[in-house]
Amino acid sequence: MSMSGGTLNVTELLLNANTSITASGLINGLVSGATPTSAITATGPLTMGNALDPIGFANIGSLAVGGNAVTLLDGNSAQMGSVVTIAGGSISANNALVLFLNNTLTPVAIRAAPVT
Repeated sequence: MSMSGGTLNVTELLLNANTSITASGLINGLVSGATPTSAITATGPLTMGNALDPIGFANIGSLAVGGNAVTLLDGNSAQMGSVVTIAGGSISANNALVLFLNNTLTPVAIRAAPVT
């Protein structure tokens, strides 16, 4: 799936095995990268998730930020993904960001939220 700017309002955007999205703009609703082989790539400023939902953004796939500003919205803490890459961009969140043990964040450029 590809999205270039604008707003996509969804109840849930579920990325299953070997599914990817390249996007910029706003994905307003629960976003779930449900498998390690799902992939999210920011192609411009990108905001994703639901700030009122305790699982508003949950990703166990990859997240490629590149040189873009990515904002993750979650009612608790946003699970960034198993492999997160940043090349001059940034990740921010309305609450905490989570990177689980044995996951990869390269390089570290996080602001506006604690990382747990």
